Amino acid sequence: MIQHIKNTLQWTIHYQNDPEFSDIRFKRIQGSAQTFDFVDGWIDLVTPEEFFTPEPNRLPLFLGTQFGISPHLNKHKEFLTGHLRVAIIAKSQLSGNVAGLFIEDVDLVQSEPDKPYYLWKRVQKVRYFSNTLIQLLEE
Repeated sequence: MIQHIKNTLQWTIHYQNDPEFSDIRFKRIQGSAQTFDFVDGWIDLVTPEEFFTPEPNRLPLFLGTQFGISPHLNKHKEFLTGHLRVAIIAKSQLSGNVAGLFIEDVDLVQSEPDKPYYLWKRVQKVRYFSNTLIQLLEE
């Protein structure tokens, strides 16, 4: 039986049913704006240093929109150490539609040696949790 769930959080059903990720929590930088719906109790507020430190049971949570990724890497470059597994909520800032949650392995790299800008480079797309209930029929 499927309970009524907010249309921006349907991906959480798939996440809870995933044997690899269902016990993994999320972390967000304390004081940063949260412009997306999320499940109470699944997310911890942490310092920027803790946010960018790899942990086996918590993933840093980013918001990915048509305007870019936040939190912005350039604001936290002193904590960027290279490889990181991240979670990304894919959301349209215009419509409010949420496509789902991506888990990716990324490298946090300086764009050019003489430039102070940092980028991330996708190493591997690990998993995608769709924000549609149709996927449940396939599971």
